[in-house]
Amino acid sequence: MSFIFKTRSLVALFVALAFMLGSIVAIAGLYRSQSQDRDRARQTIDIQLALAQVFSLLQDAETGQRGFLLTGSEAYLKPFTEATTALERALTSLGARLSATAEQAHAFGELQGLTRQKLAELQRTIALKRQGKESETLAVVNGNEGKELMDRARTIIGQLQDGQNALLQEADRSVDRERFLTEIGIGLALILALMLAVIVLRDATRQHAASLRTNAELKAAYTRTLEETRRRELAEEHLRQSQKMEAIGQLTGGLAHDFNNMLAVIIGSMNLLKIRLGRGDTNVDRFIDGALEAASRAANLTHRLLAFFAATAAGADRDRRQSFRDGHVRADPQHAGR
Repeated sequence: MSFIFKTRSLVALFVALAFMLGSIVAIAGLYRSQSQDRDRARQTIDIQLALAQVFSLLQDAETGQRGFLLTGSEAYLKPFTEATTALERALTSLGARLSATAEQAHAFGELQGLTRQKLAELQRTIALKRQGKESETLAVVNGNEGKELMDRARTIIGQLQDGQNALLQEADRSVDRERFLTEIGIGLALILALMLAVIVLRDATRQHAASLRTNAELKAAYTRTLEETRRRELAEEHLRQSQKMEAIGQLTGGLAHDFNNMLAVIIGSMNLLKIRLGRGDTNVDRFIDGALEAASRAANLTHRLLAFFAATAAGADRDRRQSFRDGHVRADPQHAGR
């Protein structure tokens, strides 16, 4: 039963993950499409602004031409000269960005032709004015050729802007449609994420309970191990103490025997020295030397014993500190488990 439930949970988890991954891929595709629509919308707005700039430059050129015709001052030709140069750049840039539909391409080609005709008409009147041909200049202006060219340019620019407006509206509708689909995708992804969270939380709860049980069993086993280790250490400590006491007893017996021999030599030498001196014999140097030699050996043995006991005490103190640290580490289950 546990295996079946676990398998079912895994299947549900994989299904939720698959749907979630699909939603993420779909949302990414929608986001990319929205980015493209936004780019197209910006391009459309830029084209509309460029069209308005072209017509504004035509008006600037015409304004400069009229000012020169009225005053005869070359200073009034500055707007005409600047507009002529700017128009060439504006038309080149506009042609590179304009949509490649047949209708718009035809309208843009007609706009280029009208612009060249209008500039030629303005340049012809300026040239006539410079030659002093006032009547011919006035005839060209009154011929309404320039007005018809401007009206036709205005109409074509309006058609191009209407076409761009239609594209912009279509882009807006596409953005709205894709935004709606994106919201649906996000909602589905959230629902699937919630399902996944429920499954993971349920599995995590079961795993946590199993982990708690395992930890409790490990702690009980660790406690039993500590108790067994303490009992073993106590037994080993008793054994070491017994061995130490036996060694100390043997050492004490040996030392007592050595000191007894040395004291026997000293006492014997002193007794013989006393007897000889009592007889008046002064040849006692060997007895004195024997006593001194035995005393010297006793002193050397004493120094060696003191050095041995000092080293033994230092080693015992070090062993006690190490035992304390080991006992502290073993008494900390968290530290021991790391």
